[in-house]
Amino acid sequence: IRRYPDRFYWFPCHLNPVNADYIERTKRNLDLGAAGLKILPSFFGLLPDDDKLLALYELAREYRVSVILDLSFWYLTKGTTRRGFRDVAPLVKDYADLLSHVEPVVEEFSEVNFQLAHAGTGDLRETGEFMARHPNVFADISARFPGGEAYPFPKGLSALESLVTSAGVECVMFGTDWPHFWQGGRMKEIVRCLAEAATFMTPDERALVLGGNALRFVGQVQPGLR
Repeated sequence: IRRYPDRFYWFPCHLNPVNADYIERTKRNLDLGAAGLKILPSFFGLLPDDDKLLALYELAREYRVSVILDLSFWYLTKGTTRRGFRDVAPLVKDYADLLSHVEPVVEEFSEVNFQLAHAGTGDLRETGEFMARHPNVFADISARFPGGEAYPFPKGLSALESLVTSAGVECVMFGTDWPHFWQGGRMKEIVRCLAEAATFMTPDERALVLGGNALRFVGQVQPGLR
């Protein structure tokens, strides 16, 4: 980031309330120029509306930055034994129930932009309908292009079309999940697919998904370190 300060909007994700200094740690990152916070409630064994996380959303409002919420719903449905997910899984009946713990957050902090990482990882139409009700909620499509597909990734495009149709194109963003997901190695193909094969969107709409919406999500924050 120091070498290429104009290329990176960065979001710290190590803000686990299990650490006594998590508020101070968050403030240090924001003072260094973080574009926002990435919060992973289920990794921490918490629901999105837990009181410990409300303090982080309040900081986002105070600093006028955005929040990426990784709900990790796919892990909650796989019988994982990992601590955190194991604690949260019994607390939610289904994806709609998990979103019901997001709704009071995005309503209370309506001036904060929230992004659902991986489009929430649940049913995409359900995600899109939730987003349509809340203009401060965005979603990215990272890890939503299935592995093993050949160009032009018909299942990935179908997922994207479902989200765009239900949410509106103005709040959907391209994403990679690199280096944690296979699609990082085929990024050029996926970008070309979105630019050329996503014919359910106009060229201007494809440009929004590939970058314009991300700039709107981060708002007035500038890239780099202070």
